[in-house]
Order: sequence, then structure tokens, then C-alpha cells
Amino acid sequence: MTMKKTFIAASIALAALSGCNSSDSVNTYTEARFATFNLSFDRATYEDLVAEMSLTQDEQSVLIERYKNEDPSLTDQEIATAEKVIQIRNVAEIIQRVRPNAFVLAEFNNDGNGEDMKALNGFHDNYLAHSQNDQQPIAFAY
Repeated sequence: MTMKKTFIAASIALAALSGCNSSDSVNTYTEARFATFNLSFDRATYEDLVAEMSLTQDEQSVLIERYKNEDPSLTDQEIATAEKVIQIRNVAEIIQRVRPNAFVLAEFNNDGNGEDMKALNGFHDNYLAHSQNDQQPIAFAY
């Protein structure tokens, strides 16, 4: 019986120590920042949100410039889109300023199944990945 207990104890000790001499480096973190954002990106349709999130940085800038200059040729739809793009940019700036390691995006419309990632990819690629008001761009793996 004593031999069995000794064998079990030795096995556990060897298992616990088996990775101690490993040359693999593991990143350890001492702190993490989590955030929750109530985005109010709820739109009449998911396609509306995808269209806004799909605008390139240049397309956004041209639209906003026309909006700020009160371009009389802007349609009501373009005015509404410009206002929403400004909102999205403001949210992206806050995220860039806060720089969370992980966050929850509340009121971010989806396709109803959570399978179509076009809006989320557009937000990441066309807003977060570009400096907003001199903030550092930010990227997330999701």
C-alpha cells in the first residue's frame, strides 16, 4: 500500500513539474481593461448598418465635409448617413481612447442569427483601424 501511495505521489509530482524546464515563453498579463458600450447602432435594417460600416475612411471624410459645409446638394438620406457616420466615428474614438482589452458592444444590429459579420468587420476595418481625432487606431481579434 505504501509503495502504491509513493508511486502515485511521484507520478503527480512528475506531471506537475513536466513543463518547468520548457523553453516556451508564455505572455502573462497583470491587468486587463474590460468595457461595455451601449452603441445605439440600431438601424431600421441590418443592411443600413452594413452600408454605414462599409464606407471607407475617404468616403466618410468627403460626406462629413459636405455635411459640415452645408452642401445644398446633399439629399436627406445623405444628411442622415453623415450624422450616423459622425456618431460611429465618435464611438470609435471613445474605444480608441479607453483602449479596452475586451469589450461588449450593446445595440449593435446583426443579421438576426449572428452569422453575417459585415457590419462588425466594417466597424473594425473602417472605423477602429483608423485614427479618430488623433487617437491611435486599435485592432481586436474576434
